[in-house]
Amino acid sequence: MQKDLFKTAMRGFNREEVTKYITRLIKNINEKEAKLRGQLEELTKNNKELKRTLSSREILIAEQRKHLSESEEELKHLRDKLAAVAEKKKVYDDVALRAGETIIAAQSAAESLITEVKGNLESIGSKVTEFVLKMKYEIRIIKGDLSKLCEISKDTTRLIDERIENLGRTLTELEDGLDNTKLTARINAILKDSGI
Repeated sequence: MQKDLFKTAMRGFNREEVTKYITRLIKNINEKEAKLRGQLEELTKNNKELKRTLSSREILIAEQRKHLSESEEELKHLRDKLAAVAEKKKVYDDVALRAGETIIAAQSAAESLITEVKGNLESIGSKVTEFVLKMKYEIRIIKGDLSKLCEISKDTTRLIDERIENLGRTLTELEDGLDNTKLTARINAILKDSGI
């Protein structure tokens, strides 16, 4: 602006040049103000979008926590079932031991009973083994799901923190660059509404 010098005329500066200069100055100020308003609108829009994203992420995290809690309950239930199966197996083993002792004492009368008990024990043993293997497999799957949920939760939290940090930096830069008290008051109102 220093290059804009006014020619002197009688009784001061040339009025036409001063008027043109002031007109250019007002135009520049209006253009800068419009640009800043556009930036403020864009930042406001981005802030609203970040709030929506944060809200949806919080819902997702709550759902993941609920699922994790349900998975833990299911795991506890499966452990209880496994303990009950182990107890039944112990009972069956005790029955087999007593049956063996009875068979030795009364071998001639109990051959058919021995065959039946052996068949039952093999069937029960294979069922128990099958059940234990199935429970181990399901526990592995649940552990994998829990691990994935933890990773998703960490990634989600990290993304939200980054977005909030970026928004804070952007708003701080905008506040530092503006001298207009109305814009500063509007930004403060936006920040207050957003809870930041």
